[in-house]
Amino acid sequence: MKLSPELAKKIIFEAQSAINEQFIVVDQTAHIIASSDPKRTGNYHEGADIAIRSNREVYISERDVERLDGVKPGINVPIRFHDQILGAIGITGTPEKVRPFVDILRRMTELLIHEAYQAAQLEWKTRGIEAFVYEWLNSSHLDPGFMERGEILGLSFTTPYLLILFQVHLEESSDMGYLDHEMMSGFYDNLKKDSHDLLLRWGHGRYVYLKSCVGDVVDRPRLDQELNDWQRYIWKRFKQPLSAGIAKSPRNKYLKPSYLEAKKALQIALKQHGVIYYEDLVLDILVEDVPLEVRRDFLNRTLTLLNSELKATLRAYFQHQGSMKDASRALHIHVNTLHYRLRKIEDLTKLDLKTSEGFVILYLALKLDHIV
Repeated sequence: MKLSPELAKKIIFEAQSAINEQFIVVDQTAHIIASSDPKRTGNYHEGADIAIRSNREVYISERDVERLDGVKPGINVPIRFHDQILGAIGITGTPEKVRPFVDILRRMTELLIHEAYQAAQLEWKTRGIEAFVYEWLNSSHLDPGFMERGEILGLSFTTPYLLILFQVHLEESSDMGYLDHEMMSGFYDNLKKDSHDLLLRWGHGRYVYLKSCVGDVVDRPRLDQELNDWQRYIWKRFKQPLSAGIAKSPRNKYLKPSYLEAKKALQIALKQHGVIYYEDLVLDILVEDVPLEVRRDFLNRTLTLLNSELKATLRAYFQHQGSMKDASRALHIHVNTLHYRLRKIEDLTKLDLKTSEGFVILYLALKLDHIV
């Protein structure tokens, strides 16, 4: 392990919180990488160099300051971890005054390094699992060697997983490190129900949730409640909506079909900032697969002459199953006004809403207009 400037700054911060003195952290080359006095950062420290090379505490007096390079009065202590000397930490002041703090300082420093090491190990394992699952979700064939690698990482190929894709709607200024940390912490506190449940970072505010299930049946009301609670948690933490796309059913071993289903469901969910189950999609799947140029050509033939007010009118008409009474109430207009607008739509589009063909064409056009 190597002392990073970030870890060194954390050590300085924690040390100053506990002890009202000045500190430095020095790397293996005896250069200061963090200091209570930022001006000293980057300087060579001969006292720390002696402490590192001799593996012992070095006391520096006023007299030593005159003969040693880059030092102040104080004590320098080697930083040890797993029988390796990573550098040194120094406390400034007359040695007699600061000596009582040395043992506390050493233990605190080594504890912080141990915590950083554990976090790095966990991050390394997490990255390994993320890389493996990415390959898993994009593979149509799993050989024994691949499955053995997954089992070493603690993954199960016999457990049925329901695959869910989450997307947090980010702003440009969003702190991804903070988001990832809070998502993972929240997952373990609020969403994880089984030891096999897994949440993985997928990049740019997207996450893969592998929810372990018993058999191929999902308790949908219970899942709805869990996801609703999760959405509220995300909103409370980040003030950002969360969308989710859910695969058709739990699967084990081959998860590529589940991944593709969840991706299609998420594409719809992103437009509504909601939760979409793939099994609920019928027309939306067909519409999503229409090429962009075909969509634009279709819209040019249908909705191109309609303004936003007429589109909103048409949308309300369809949403209320063609009920003039309900649609006019939703639009806060008189029924006669609604009749007038629908006739205008028919005149501009040359389509009759009273025929099946006209109704379906305009309904599909609105669906496509929502995508393009």
